[in-house]
Amino acid sequence: MEITRRELLAGAAAVGLAGALPQVLPSTAQAQTTQKKELVTAQGGDIAKFDPHFSTASQDIRVSFNLFDNLTSRHPDGKLYPGLATEWKLEGQTTWRFKLRQGVKFHNGDPFTSADAKFSLDRTYDPGVKTMVATVFTTIDRFEAPDPSTLLIHTKKPDPLLPARLAFYGGQMLPKKYLESVGNDTFNAKPVGTGPISFSSWVKDDKAVFEANGGYWGGKIDMDRWIMRSIPETSPRIASLLKGEVDIITQLPPDQEDRVKANAATKVEGALYAGLYVLGVNSKRPPLDNPLVKQALSLAIDRDLIVKELWKGRGIVPSQPIAKGDNHFDPILPPLAYNPKEAKERLKKAGYKGEEIFIETTVGYLAQDKPMSEAVAAMWKDIGVNVKVEVFEYSVRAQKSREKSFKGLWWGDPTSTLGDPDGMMWRLLSPGGIYGLSGDDQGVPGEPPVAAGHPAVRGLRPPEVRRVDPEPEPAVRAAALQLQVPPRLGIACLRQRSRARYSCRGEAAEATRRPVTRRTLVQIQPAQLRGECCASILISEKGRSAPDSDRLPPSLCGRRLDVDRS
Repeated sequence: MEITRRELLAGAAAVGLAGALPQVLPSTAQAQTTQKKELVTAQGGDIAKFDPHFSTASQDIRVSFNLFDNLTSRHPDGKLYPGLATEWKLEGQTTWRFKLRQGVKFHNGDPFTSADAKFSLDRTYDPGVKTMVATVFTTIDRFEAPDPSTLLIHTKKPDPLLPARLAFYGGQMLPKKYLESVGNDTFNAKPVGTGPISFSSWVKDDKAVFEANGGYWGGKIDMDRWIMRSIPETSPRIASLLKGEVDIITQLPPDQEDRVKANAATKVEGALYAGLYVLGVNSKRPPLDNPLVKQALSLAIDRDLIVKELWKGRGIVPSQPIAKGDNHFDPILPPLAYNPKEAKERLKKAGYKGEEIFIETTVGYLAQDKPMSEAVAAMWKDIGVNVKVEVFEYSVRAQKSREKSFKGLWWGDPTSTLGDPDGMMWRLLSPGGIYGLSGDDQGVPGEPPVAAGHPAVRGLRPPEVRRVDPEPEPAVRAAALQLQVPPRLGIACLRQRSRARYSCRGEAAEATRRPVTRRTLVQIQPAQLRGECCASILISEKGRSAPDSDRLPPSLCGRRLDVDRS
């Protein structure tokens, strides 16, 4: 199967990863007498981790979801399609049988087998490895690999969401033999997968270079080389596009769209996004350990103003930590309130003495993260909060995320990967989840405080024993209603990750893709939602991705424009 550049770029536009680069004007590199077709992309930060089990951050998964393949794949129509597994079926209530694609090879030439699949999934929750995706496959009990092309997965209880889990975070297949021989650090420095691109080189804070995988099972992409550059500041990133130094940029703020559109050689495209921008809260650090203080901080944020001024109206104020369109979304809950008078009262009741509260942010990990930080800080100062905005590099943020060492509040954009609260609330807020610092108590005796997870989620049954029908559980609504003691602060839901979040050079791209194409270079598995999109600016979660925003019916939602999603 041949994947054309036009299809590749249409796919990129669909997920908002890089840009709807229609027909990229290829830059060329002379190699003897052969010209290399290159695609150059610039994002708002450097890659921190190539190993897909150690990062779910936007800057990293734009790359890792193209270096590696999953057993299943989420397509723009919202359905699951074969990936490295060609078929799967449920046997009984707790056993899934996956038939693996034959003839697939890793970039180093090793064959992909059921041993690699078993090893990869085992690794995600191995306490000795300490991955960032340890909560994704907690439903799994054990594996069997009866032959090289068959994988049996036994779950603790019925888990109808398992094939969907395998399509996203933690589901990437890794080479067992190579990884065990070189170790985790070397594997991260020289990653090997089965995806449409292979790793070539990386220069920190400059660029990563990838070559097209000529033996890719889905067909070679129509380019020879992909270069991902790191340009944190918005203006230089846009300038590089306008000057023709790069073909695609991510994270284009709405207020910069006209600048790009005014140039005849560039174009702005966007994708629908269902999810939320959030501020995670370290509830172990005073005064953020006081629920009244967090309530005051949430009440002091004028989310409507942020949506209007920083996002040019492309958003809605969230009402809960479940994306609209997901199962169990509660339409009864009102948008998060703005009430500075009540915020001051709660600070007074909390006995707040002017302790310093930190907002830690990068410049460009999320579009508008620094401006949003400054806006929120100004609102908090208005109610008497001693707040300080600290700016650090993306690599520092990635390290703090892995170590759970944030000292105040920090930006995130968690994703609802399954169309179900299981894909966000349990994965992120459960014991061991990425937002484990959001817990409001000291957790389980004898275990680290971080392991406790947030109390709102500890009220939920683990995913393997939850009901699987659409009837909402009382605990789900209870968790949503506990926003007055927020594990994260939600601000706004972006309706459209901007018709201009990423930009591209060239003519209008075709909106079609080959149905059999799982994903092409720059694309991250998309999916469609059943409701309106949501994206937060202070605390909530992200939804999933959808293709070709112009062609989507109103009932579908996609994902954030500068990121990932399934």
